[in-house]
Amino acid sequence: MKKICFVVSSPTSANVFLKDHIENLSKYYDIDIIANFDKEHKEHKEHKEHKEHKEHITRINAPIDRKINLKSDLVALFYLIQLFKKNEYVSVHSVTPKAGLLAMTAAFITQIPNRIHWFTGQVWVTKKGINRKLLKFADKIINYLSTSNLVDSQSQYEFLLKSKVIKNKSSVIANGSICGFDKNRFYPDSQVRATTRSKLNINDNEFVILYLGRMVKDKGIFDLVESLLMIENNLNICLLLIGSDEEGNIEILKDKLVNSKIKFIYIPFISDPENYLKAADLYSMPSYREGFGLSVIEAAACAIPTIAYDIYGISDAISEETGILVQVGKIADLSRAIYFLITNPENRKIMGQKALNRAGEFFSKELVVNGLKDFYFREIGYTSSKTKSRILNISAASLTIKSFVEPFETDLSNCGFDSIYAVGRGEAENFPDNYINLPLERGPYFFNSWLKYREMRSIIFKVNPDIIIFHTPLSAFAFLPILKALNRHGFKLIYIARGSLDESTSRRARLLWYFFDPTIWSVWNSVGVINDFLYNKCLGKNMEVKLLSLGGAPLNLTHDESDWISHEELQIGWVGRLDKDKRITDFIEVVRILKERYLLNVKGNVIGASIPGDKPEIISNLPYITFHGWQNNPWRIIGNCDLLISTSVREGYGLVPVEAGYYGIHTIAYTNHGTSKSVREIGGVLVDKLDMDSLVNEVLKWNAKNKAEKIELRKQTKQKVKDLIKKSNQTQELIELINLAGKS
Repeated sequence: MKKICFVVSSPTSANVFLKDHIENLSKYYDIDIIANFDKEHKEHKEHKEHKEHKEHITRINAPIDRKINLKSDLVALFYLIQLFKKNEYVSVHSVTPKAGLLAMTAAFITQIPNRIHWFTGQVWVTKKGINRKLLKFADKIINYLSTSNLVDSQSQYEFLLKSKVIKNKSSVIANGSICGFDKNRFYPDSQVRATTRSKLNINDNEFVILYLGRMVKDKGIFDLVESLLMIENNLNICLLLIGSDEEGNIEILKDKLVNSKIKFIYIPFISDPENYLKAADLYSMPSYREGFGLSVIEAAACAIPTIAYDIYGISDAISEETGILVQVGKIADLSRAIYFLITNPENRKIMGQKALNRAGEFFSKELVVNGLKDFYFREIGYTSSKTKSRILNISAASLTIKSFVEPFETDLSNCGFDSIYAVGRGEAENFPDNYINLPLERGPYFFNSWLKYREMRSIIFKVNPDIIIFHTPLSAFAFLPILKALNRHGFKLIYIARGSLDESTSRRARLLWYFFDPTIWSVWNSVGVINDFLYNKCLGKNMEVKLLSLGGAPLNLTHDESDWISHEELQIGWVGRLDKDKRITDFIEVVRILKERYLLNVKGNVIGASIPGDKPEIISNLPYITFHGWQNNPWRIIGNCDLLISTSVREGYGLVPVEAGYYGIHTIAYTNHGTSKSVREIGGVLVDKLDMDSLVNEVLKWNAKNKAEKIELRKQTKQKVKDLIKKSNQTQELIELINLAGKS
């Protein structure tokens, strides 16, 4: 199972807001909860792991203080960095501002692929001056370092966007709220109401106004008391305040109420808030800042309406039918609203019932918990349903996948591997469902791709492969910034070196290859190579190396194997891309010399992809050259030729001569690392690179043979190719390459 972690400053935040999320997600992931458990367990003096009794859940103590302290914050940051390196999480998820800043910084430094922060309200909203700017800047840093953000209300999301704190990588789970309310705890109950009021010595005729939360000025507790003092004193009001008194404000509030007829009850801590909500008649939260106001929804679930200030976060939890919203700071309006609901019990009852209905429809725990699970499935995937090992094959060009990789899909599936193909942007649109798009472009695109590494990494983790195979140098270059991070997170990385630029005619290409050759990188678990030059080059590196036969590619042998017909016209074939290193000009010159100097009745057949795809200008006016364009089955044409000439100066293996040899076609080729291997194996002829005279001479030698000699040579070539195919098992070699990756 993938491993994720939640980081909070206080264990209370995890217990109150994340408990249900963690229990649900632990069915699909291994979860660590990181918090300052020393505050909860005084006996633990060292930073060590505390095992939770539930499977797949571990609590880890970390020295995170809620308040700002530069020294202790640096200690906590370095502790988190070491912790993240050790555990290799696929996701780090923080809640609360202080935990968010530390966790997102540490996760960014350690390249955790999914860095998620949940915004639940902003401390800086009620601040002024430099403190406001610094705290707001801290939220902006959190946003920058994260890969995605969650916001616990739509109005808060819009406020943060307008304040330019977050960008569009943020979202709201379900309809808002960090955890939703529990229908099994929060519901109207007259018996519990009576029991709780009796325990608190509250009479049936007393009107209970409840506030749940921290006793701090920002929560509007002073405004609430002032508003009650404006109300007539013969209404039997009982003010019930529940929550920690961090600033010592309770004594001040008592002094304000000492000469009034308002009964005042304060309780610092409770574990059953639902019972006190059921005992209340009205809930009030005149807070100046709030992310969502979960207690408002919990009150609504108990059919208790709420009066609150009209601020973002709270406005999502209260509609005009389920409570009353008052302009911030208008204490007289707050007082009038409270008086209205005290003196209009029928209106209060209707509001309470509508609040109950709305809470159940939009803010239940099930909605929010399943919403976060779906978010995780979308962002990082999960492994519970995987029955086979999953291979992700990456190439910017779909042609590489179609030609060299996809033909092995059925055999690999039979051996327990599912294949997924990632190709350049837009190329997967018309292909099967196991094709996906990556932000890759053809050509020297990889620098642009580096700017989109977050998107690419997110796609990788959604696919959740066991093995990633890179089939082209450019696809490997595109992932260079995140290869080590992918390796560290358990993905087995394989590079199949299908060629190199060491022999390119371009000096610049050779120079770039010297620095960027993927085979020299130390990130690969294993490397597949297709010729002896590459194999020797990789030996001694810190990686497993496998030499793949037949270029590690399937043979395209779909043309009927028929007897050779001797043509009156000498038919010579050429297959390849029409680029500089394939030297199509050399082939044209050889045919011209044979035609004009030696007066042979000769015809050249060119099959290849040109850019932009029309007939190349160099061939357009040559009557003795026929351009066939690119063919899915070139052997329908080449199979009827007499000879194949390969003028390429660089090849990874040279599969074309082998495929031609299957039909008995004799090959004459330039020497290079790849073609030399394949041509020798099938008994073809090699000449020095760029030596066109030797190419001409070898054609003349073949043409001088009589028909019987040519037929015998074709039989020998066919047999050598069949022997070569017989001793090759490319699927098994690919599986061995994958197994080598698992050993490293």
